[in-house]
Amino acid sequence: MTIHDIQKLVAARYGITRCDLLSRRRHRSLARPRQVAMWLCFKVTPSSFPEIGRAFDRDHTTVMHAVERVEALLLQDAEFAWPVWELLAAADPETSAEIRRIRMRRAVA
Repeated sequence: MTIHDIQKLVAARYGITRCDLLSRRRHRSLARPRQVAMWLCFKVTPSSFPEIGRAFDRDHTTVMHAVERVEALLLQDAEFAWPVWELLAAADPETSAEIRRIRMRRAVA
C-alpha cells in the first residue's frame, strides 16, 4: 500500500477529503486523522520520516510527533485505538490476522 492509498483510506474513514488531510489548516478536526495517516504510513510503508513529511507537505519532525502522539493515544484511549487498529488491518493484511486474534481474546474474556 502506498502513502497515497493510506491517505485516501484514512480520509474515507474520518469522513473528510484527501485535500482536507493534506491542507495547511491546523483545525482540531483534521489533526487526529492527519496524525493517524502519518502513523499508518510509518507502520505500513518503508518510507522515511522525510518522505512521509513531503507527502503531507509537512516537516519530518511533524511526522515524528504524529507517530509518538498516536502511539501514546493507542495505549491510553481504547475509543481512539479500535478505529486505528481497524485502519491498520485494512492497510496491512499481515496485521489483520493479529488484530482478529486480539479481538477474539477480548470477546472471550
